[in-house]
Amino acid sequence: MTAAEARVRALRDEVSAVADLLDYDDAIEIAAIVDRLRSAVSAVEDDDLGVDASMIRAQFDAMFERLGPLAEAHPGPVSTGSLGLPADARFLRDMADFLTRRYGLEEEG
Repeated sequence: MTAAEARVRALRDEVSAVADLLDYDDAIEIAAIVDRLRSAVSAVEDDDLGVDASMIRAQFDAMFERLGPLAEAHPGPVSTGSLGLPADARFLRDMADFLTRRYGLEEEG
């Protein structure tokens, strides 16, 4: 496995893990999931993502722009069924699937 593949795989795995939190936990702290996702996205180099780098980063940036104010307004735990978080879980599942297919990653497991 190349270093680039390892970084993209780590991003995909973190995206999937956060989606699991949103799908299966009763409550989460929005700031914590934003921090996890920002860290995972920033660990990937643009060369790792090739021609899709700007599109992928733009989608995450849009998510961060939406979740940032929510994290400030709701600093404690919030229900994962509220505040549009189910849609964020779907986005993260779709992104994990895209990363798996686009970069030829093996399925998690």
